[in-house]
Amino acid sequence: MPFSPFERDGDRPAILRAEPDAYYAKIYGLTRDELRCILDPKDVYGPDSPSETFRVLEEKEEHKYGEYRTVA
Repeated sequence: MPFSPFERDGDRPAILRAEPDAYYAKIYGLTRDELRCILDPKDVYGPDSPSETFRVLEEKEEHKYGEYRTVA
């Protein structure tokens, strides 16, 4: 494809992926802490948390960007 639909910006794809999360959190009345618990339970409950909501996504982002950007 000769032209992209928009100029590739390093943070833009992450922002576009985060917008639906924010939208649904607002619709369902989730607090910031509740959303954090869903997106990254280890951040809330510590590294021994048995819950792994988005483990594969976290691993891929850490490999590609050096950090877990979905929650950031």
